[in-house]
Amino acid sequence: SDVVLAAETDFKLQVNEDDESADSEEWETLDAPISGDGFFLEPELVGEQALVDGIIDAVIYLEPDRDRLRNDPLVRLLIPNPPGFYNFAIVSAMGVITEGVRGLELKDAFERLEFERGVIAVRSGTATARSLEYNASKIEEAVQFVSQLKKPFGLLGYSQGCANALMAETLMNSGSPTQHRMLDGLVCRQLMFSAANGSVHGPATERKVQRLIVLCEEFFKYQQGYVSRALATAVVGVITNILDSSHFHKAMGGAQSFLPDGCKSFWREAQHLGHVPTCTLRGVLEKHTTPESLQMIANLLTKQSGSNLHDSQVHAYDAVGHPIYHRNRNGRILERCDVGEGAIQRTHHWSPLSDEVEFVRTKKDVAQATFECAKDRHVFPWVEVNARFGIIKRMNEHEELSQVQGEIRAKLGV
Repeated sequence: SDVVLAAETDFKLQVNEDDESADSEEWETLDAPISGDGFFLEPELVGEQALVDGIIDAVIYLEPDRDRLRNDPLVRLLIPNPPGFYNFAIVSAMGVITEGVRGLELKDAFERLEFERGVIAVRSGTATARSLEYNASKIEEAVQFVSQLKKPFGLLGYSQGCANALMAETLMNSGSPTQHRMLDGLVCRQLMFSAANGSVHGPATERKVQRLIVLCEEFFKYQQGYVSRALATAVVGVITNILDSSHFHKAMGGAQSFLPDGCKSFWREAQHLGHVPTCTLRGVLEKHTTPESLQMIANLLTKQSGSNLHDSQVHAYDAVGHPIYHRNRNGRILERCDVGEGAIQRTHHWSPLSDEVEFVRTKKDVAQATFECAKDRHVFPWVEVNARFGIIKRMNEHEELSQVQGEIRAKLGV
């Protein structure tokens, strides 16, 4: 399966690193035959409890989190939710670079979730590098569609999509009675690698751009005496046209949420529901989980933030479900909505992606299966834990039959 193969890859690479020698010694003490690929690919030889330990070590980053999971009796019992369909839909909002409704992020995981649990996923028509307000309006359209289906729904945000989803909730909660009623179906949230608190990349890039502008001004002033007036006017005209273009202004609107001022404005006006539980997924890069295409930007973030506890885009401290740097009543409400703090996982910011990053996948990425990490873990745990505690309701047999018949009619074009 997807989870087992990914865990096997992560585990093999983990135990091969020198700084993880203690973990490899621990595996040798298990009373089961463990030899390379056979540990995960031949699970009948090792037993389910050894597999639980293996998956925890392969997926969870911090040792205290691993110990907490190992010592949790509910984890050891491995009690699955009963089979059946859930009366639930997902409204997804993906990252700063996305194709919106035509996107492929988590495509296979969504298909498996619909097949096993009857949960449908509706992609929002968000756009690349657009403002929070624009993308929030597209998420609101997706919520309106789900409301017409009369299904409870959850908001799933990825990276900047988390800020977009929270902004959409704010606009509906503070909007007209019709908008407010659409939130009656919101039952839970999932924030993956959330950039709602901004990113250190934002203010660091802003300082670099300011310095670049000063250097360019000094350079062009010196060169102005050596070129004709016509050339100087043409250069200034080209730069002015670029800065005045709609595409540039749209991109600047999308970049605001990464900057402190943009985050402050967003959280100052935010209004969120206080009864909706929020789950989060945070990640930290390691040598064997870093795509080659993210090495430079990961090193930049380490240098800029002074810490390596990040996924290459956002710091683990920032990727939570409530504001960190801005305190107000709404922030306290969201903090109470947090379902604990999700254990930091050993993965990178692009882990939900597959087909979208094919053009940057290198031989090293293929050898380390960097982009082959389990996709189900981004969605299934969130849905199952909310279903276990009754937040997501189950369908009865009549509703399941009606949904299956509806899906068949839709595929037949009826």
